[in-house]
Amino acid sequence: ERSPPVSRRSAGGSARSSPSSPSVDAANHSGVRLQLRTGALVLLGPATQLREKMVSLATVMERIAGVAGAPAIVTIDLRVPSDPVLTS
Repeated sequence: ERSPPVSRRSAGGSARSSPSSPSVDAANHSGVRLQLRTGALVLLGPATQLREKMVSLATVMERIAGVAGAPAIVTIDLRVPSDPVLTS
């Protein structure tokens, strides 16, 4: 079962990297996933430690935003919030 799309804007009004379609993949038991407007898929896993996962996501997004020439991020795996894994 999928949740309806949700659009959120940052405090600055920009929505370019905010989630556009959060979903729960109940069929595969993969947990919560977010599709960012950048196209990156964020894997949150079970709906636990959400505060830590959101802090980790904000930190990752802040760090990669300032890297010139960085490859496009395809997946940000935050199932273990203290150890995010990025794939490009």
